[in-house]
Amino acid sequence: MTIEREEQDDEPDALPLHLVLRKLPLFDNLYLNMQAMNIGVTDFALQEMEEHLLRRYIEIERTPTMEAVVVSAWSQMWIFALYELLRTWRRRAKELIEYGAKLAAASPEARAAIVKQNDEALVKAAALTIDGALYHRRAYERIEQDPSTIDRLKSAYDVIAPQYRSIEAVRITLAKHEVPKSGFLAQAPGYGRIDMATGSIYWSIIFKDNSQAIISRRGIADGIRELSLRLDAVSDA
Repeated sequence: MTIEREEQDDEPDALPLHLVLRKLPLFDNLYLNMQAMNIGVTDFALQEMEEHLLRRYIEIERTPTMEAVVVSAWSQMWIFALYELLRTWRRRAKELIEYGAKLAAASPEARAAIVKQNDEALVKAAALTIDGALYHRRAYERIEQDPSTIDRLKSAYDVIAPQYRSIEAVRITLAKHEVPKSGFLAQAPGYGRIDMATGSIYWSIIFKDNSQAIISRRGIADGIRELSLRLDAVSDA
């Protein structure tokens, strides 16, 4: 499936994920945007794999083991990639929010010193790259020129937080084999089952208060799609 075909699909639940992620502040950064594209492309590929898995399950009236193993493996890798992308975005957003707060509280003289110190730190951090400082510098310049950028960052940070926490919980269970935020061992980490509505793999996630949630890969993807209108509102604020 090509990107052109994906973007022409008018079904609400088929909204390409990279178009939703681009609505987050900072995703005009070339490299964040590239990772968002990867998430969107693999999401559509996984949807096709999930639909095929479900058709096979219905056709043979039992779990098609090899197909299920492949979909489960790719689903886990997709979760890990999405988590890392959002973790990186949240870290940068938090750094920028803190930078904006520091500028807002500073006198004009101190503000100039803060900007200079930050520029020097960016140059040092990007010493092994050709254009790294340039892409990061743009985000800081927006805050220096338009303090309302901070409000949009904070709003977007809050909008994405519930979905991020779900993704984080799945990632900790699958990758670290732990109950999220507890240090306890997870039960059957990585063991997934087939959602009979979509063919997506789902996992049973246990939390430290002994509560439990059923979270599917498709549910996570659709949950991000549902944030589209709320992120539009953040952009328009």
